[in-house]
Amino acid sequence: MGVRPFGRVLTLMTRPPYLFLSYARADFNDGPYLKRFFTDLRHEVRTRCGHPSAEEVGFLDTSSIQAGQAWSDELANALGKCRTFVAICSRTFFTSEYCGREWQVFSDRLRATAGLPALLPVIWTPLRPPPTILARLQYNHEDLGACYAENGLRYLLQLNRNHDEYQEFLVALAERIVHLAEESPLPAMTKAPDFHLVRNAFGPAAPPDPQEPPDPPDPPGPSAPPTTPTPGAPSSPQPVPPTSPPERDDARDIPRMADRTRAPRPGPDFWIGRSRELQRTAAQAPGHKVAATSDPEGGGPKRVTFVFAVTSARTLSALRQQLDYYGNDFDDWAPYHPHFQQRVCIAAQAVAASQEMASSIMPLRAEITELLERSRERNEIVVFVVDVWTAKLEPFRTALIEYDRRNEPTTGVLVPWNPDDVETVENATELRAALAEALPNNMVRRDTLFRMDIASPEEFTTALVQLLADSQARIFSSRASLRTRDTPARRRPLLQGP
Repeated sequence: MGVRPFGRVLTLMTRPPYLFLSYARADFNDGPYLKRFFTDLRHEVRTRCGHPSAEEVGFLDTSSIQAGQAWSDELANALGKCRTFVAICSRTFFTSEYCGREWQVFSDRLRATAGLPALLPVIWTPLRPPPTILARLQYNHEDLGACYAENGLRYLLQLNRNHDEYQEFLVALAERIVHLAEESPLPAMTKAPDFHLVRNAFGPAAPPDPQEPPDPPDPPGPSAPPTTPTPGAPSSPQPVPPTSPPERDDARDIPRMADRTRAPRPGPDFWIGRSRELQRTAAQAPGHKVAATSDPEGGGPKRVTFVFAVTSARTLSALRQQLDYYGNDFDDWAPYHPHFQQRVCIAAQAVAASQEMASSIMPLRAEITELLERSRERNEIVVFVVDVWTAKLEPFRTALIEYDRRNEPTTGVLVPWNPDDVETVENATELRAALAEALPNNMVRRDTLFRMDIASPEEFTTALVQLLADSQARIFSSRASLRTRDTPARRRPLLQGP
């Protein structure tokens, strides 16, 4: 495809499309899901707006554009006239130059509309944390369904059991598109955007997004002294405290982008602080010394052993086909491949080191009882990192059952779960059932020492810090009342008769 001329008047499309679907090519080519969604969405929008043709309701560019080539006239026309912009948000999307340019063109069109919410982000796969340009839209995804908000649209499309949630999402999004398109029409551009003049909104050193108002100046703190003008110096006007604009509530009743967000889980700093506070409390208990400190042989709650219920790609080939996550041994497992290729054993030990803890790693073996007994005697922590597929394999299944039977109070289990691992997601019901059979006691726990569905490296880090802090706190709490050698023995009470 050659470079096409720009600057011509937009006359190719008589009716502006209700929606423009912006997506990353890799996501479109990754299975039938995105194509199916676009087809379903066009039919839902057409049904609600009465348009004679579902094909003309929404625009999807399927041409193969090579790096450095410009948009086609048809794409530029649709981008300049579309009434809403549906962005399929994924990690790949926010690394795409073309998606960044499309986003910027539509953002420029919104500049003169006082923040009309016609840019509709759709979470394709979970983004934790979301990119800054997406986070400041403050778009309330929970309005489109809790399952979608937690797992993304691709997850709804992958599993048949999500059919109802997917249909509810589809209807809600279609209604929002039609409402915005008809009740709050967006002015079209008179000329096609010049590809070579449009910047990538996701690129480095990007200027502020036009939809985001400038930050108000920080008011002086309560301890700030009043400013005394210097004699002879020109006086400066005092800043006026910013006032909140009134909420939009006109006759059109445009759906507002709600500011509501789910309360975030406490981060690593919270759990570190909690652990240290409980340690201080235990150490200050009157008449007692804390026995849960490092012993001369190097034990104590500052030491953790990571036990990996993971096997090699060769062994797992009997169960599954996608083996890119595995290597020749247990310590090669990279569960968040390809977006994050670091081995999980390295990530786990890095977290332990950040908490000033010594750590070691080992594969799960049938002789797990010996490790648990020794760790309990030495007040050490044991963390099991489980690949859910291994719950279907021996000897891993037997070892997990033995661990679960002991129900140790200061050990924990983390189960990484990559939502982009299609084969795992498709077999989720069977895999969860196998894990539940191996770990029935752990599956019913409602504490921080058992975590399923850890969907990203960031979640893994937070969950592990939380687990380590709570394990340490439990050790200090349960051992603080134990008498050490230096603690004098208490006299037995004397029972006297009348």
